[in-house]
Amino acid sequence: MDEVAPQRERAPWALAIVAGMLALMTFNVVPSVTAVLLAALAMVLARCVSMEEAYKSINWQSIILIAGMLPMATALSKTGALELMISGLVSSLGELGPLALLAGLFVLTSIFSQFISNTATAVLVAPIAMGAATSMQLSPYPFLMTVALAASTAFSTPMASPVNTLVLGPGGYRFNDFVKMGVPLQLLAMLLTLLAVPLLFPLH
Repeated sequence: MDEVAPQRERAPWALAIVAGMLALMTFNVVPSVTAVLLAALAMVLARCVSMEEAYKSINWQSIILIAGMLPMATALSKTGALELMISGLVSSLGELGPLALLAGLFVLTSIFSQFISNTATAVLVAPIAMGAATSMQLSPYPFLMTVALAASTAFSTPMASPVNTLVLGPGGYRFNDFVKMGVPLQLLAMLLTLLAVPLLFPLH
């Protein structure tokens, strides 16, 4: 226990800080980013974690990945590729209605998330969803929520998520094992998303 949690006597402080952060975010007292930064500062001041430990815990791979995908999204917009993708998506699925467009975005996002990280997928597809909603004069909220949910359906390939990769070797799984279990889960997630999202986030 000393190795796993060497500062476990500070656990009540850590729990209180997390609870305070969630309260600030839930009741919109301050912006979410501000609440998270205040909580991080409080963790250091309460000696739950040192500055050196906090610095070492930063996931630089994720930060560099996001930093690399944001310029890619900007490049898609600057070159007109984004508008081309939006117009193609709207022209092919828009006539079938908003639900068909939501389904198309879910499938597109879900496919991307099987091969690149869900964070990068969301950064890449979110502008397409926003543009498609705007062009059809619909609320962007259900479209962006669909992208967020679809980006998390990293079930069908071993490289879709670090979790999948970690269990691949010890479990003796093959690529097809992930496909057999993942695709039905993705279809179920899409069905639930198409039913729930329009109810919670109206299209108009």
